[in-house]
Amino acid sequence: MKYLDVTKTAYLEAGATHGAYRRKGVATALVREAERLAKEHGCTHIGLEVGNADNPDAKRLYEHLGYVDWGQGEFLISWEHVERNGHTRTDSEIVTYMHKPL
Repeated sequence: MKYLDVTKTAYLEAGATHGAYRRKGVATALVREAERLAKEHGCTHIGLEVGNADNPDAKRLYEHLGYVDWGQGEFLISWEHVERNGHTRTDSEIVTYMHKPL
């Protein structure tokens, strides 16, 4: 089994680009700035999760920026959040972890 050394790995969490700003370089600029900051703080790798079902454009962007699938398959993530009406809700998504060296 292959393991990732996470002791010097940065992690990008919960990124999204509003529809009006897609395909204008906003996401690319944000990811590149995160990579720069991670490297500046001594990280040697950076990773993120990308949804598999409804996010092919994001996966293509990350691949274009040099991210690769970790090779261990998809997995389910879940999270809780509070809606505007005050009710707590749990959502989940099947994702792939992608990473790259800095």
